[in-house]
Amino acid sequence: MFPRILAAEWIKLYSTKAFWWTSVLFLFFSIGTSALFVFGTQRLDGQEDAFLPPEILVTGIASFGFLVLMIQSVMVVTGEYRHSVVQSTFQACPNRTPVVIAKLLLYTVIASALTYIGVLGAFYIAKLVATDASAATLDIWGGEQSRRIMWTYPLSAALLMVFSQSIGWIVRQTAGAIAILFLWYFALEGIINVAIPKVGEDIYKFAPFNNFNAFVQNQATEAPWGVTGSVWYFAAWALGLLVIATVLVNVRDA
Repeated sequence: MFPRILAAEWIKLYSTKAFWWTSVLFLFFSIGTSALFVFGTQRLDGQEDAFLPPEILVTGIASFGFLVLMIQSVMVVTGEYRHSVVQSTFQACPNRTPVVIAKLLLYTVIASALTYIGVLGAFYIAKLVATDASAATLDIWGGEQSRRIMWTYPLSAALLMVFSQSIGWIVRQTAGAIAILFLWYFALEGIINVAIPKVGEDIYKFAPFNNFNAFVQNQATEAPWGVTGSVWYFAAWALGLLVIATVLVNVRDA
């Protein structure tokens, strides 16, 4: 039964134009930002022997690409509510939990694969655009930082998809879900940190996206755990939201 649900979800996904557009945009931001950085550094600033830091080359993924994936992850769910297709989906599969799992599994794998391709694309386009001297400073497969990025970024994308799609199931409306995610990601945690004296700083330590960014950037927060603890903490948030979303999907009307 589950393989059929997964196949049906894949058909619905790849037959949607938004899926292809968001995938292209993700790769454009991932690879294009890297090429632009190298071009600007060497061609415009004249630093032809500049060092190519791996964490800078993937800035497009962390700054723009993840946001594109968040939007598409939400739309995988909310698109069916918008077009009133979800009723048919739940009629075909009265047990709604496998539908939630199938949608999540499908796009999580796709998002992780896209992220891995984006990371490699960012690295190789940088070596292609850079001068020989500068390209030699980037060891893609042998460098400790580049190898870390190649597994941490796909993992981060996977957890982010769990978080985002859970919000989509809870809200069931595209604009509302994306607004919540973006406000949370860009503003809410920072506002709490600044606007609430003393207490805000303590709350910020345990904010989910603060810990998410700590893992992505490999910079520990002031929370009582390191970088590795931050990813586990964010994973707990994502799984907690997924449990809430699954319960709501099963108890609410379609």
